This record gives sequence, structure tokens and C-alpha cells, in this order.
Amino acid sequence: MERNNVPARSDVDVRMRLQAYLKKDKKGIRKAVIKTFISGDSYTTEEIYKQLTKKYDVTYKGMASMVGLMNARMGILHVDINNGHNRYCMRDEHRELTKSVLDNY
Repeated sequence: MERNNVPARSDVDVRMRLQAYLKKDKKGIRKAVIKTFISGDSYTTEEIYKQLTKKYDVTYKGMASMVGLMNARMGILHVDINNGHNRYCMRDEHRELTKSVLDNY
């Protein structure tokens, strides 16, 4: 929620965490994962892994850690557990903010 054109604290926190996270992205893998989620679709870690390996040399464990971090620490993802599989999607309330941060990287 905004008051007097000042972003809510949670927006500021998310922006700062995303910026710090992306600064360490030397190969563009983190950005690619985030871009995938911005589409609005939900994905399993297996689906993200298959998509990433077309362009990047990444391990399943490393990619799963990235997705887990985006969910737990940054809070930009939502997880839905369905039939024993975790499906992740971008939280609607963070989609535009995340797009804005990515535009600067």
C-alpha cells in the first residue's frame, strides 16, 4: 500500500533483496528464472530445470535452491503443493515491482 507516494515497507524490502540478489548474477541464470515466473504461469522445479538447461549449465540442486530462496527469503513466489509436487508462481502483488527491478539489470 502506498501513502504519499512512498512505497510500502514490504515493497522496499522486496526491491532491495531482488537488487542484491541480481547483483550476484554473473551468468544471467537468476534473471532467467525470475523472468520465467513473471509470465504468470506456475512451474515445478523440474519444469524450470528443463527450460534452463537449454541455455545454461546448471545443476538441478542449484536451480532448486534458487527457486526455494525466491520463495522463502524474498517472498516473491507462491507455492502450491499438488499431488506431492510443489508448483511455484510469482505472487501477483510483486509482479510489477519485479518487472521494474529486472528492467534495470
